[in-house]
Amino acid sequence: MTVFSEAFTAERARRNARPARTRTPILVLLGRVLAVLGAFAGRKLPRWPTVRRAVLTIGGLALLVAAAWMVALPLGLLAAGVSLLILEALTA
Repeated sequence: MTVFSEAFTAERARRNARPARTRTPILVLLGRVLAVLGAFAGRKLPRWPTVRRAVLTIGGLALLVAAAWMVALPLGLLAAGVSLLILEALTA
């Protein structure tokens, strides 16, 4: 029985000797991916207020289109067209 306990103790010590892998936060991984893509494209990353403004604008216009679409099909198509025109004007 001592051979088994010695083998078990030795194996447990070997497994505990390996350092645990550290986890990288997802935002760090996302930042690294964006940095690589930005370097690959040859330009800097967009400023965060610009990203926030774009997300809020697109999300807001999408919600307006969805609300209009629930009222009637022609109203939804009209809202979608106006939203696309607004996005085109903002990005031009």
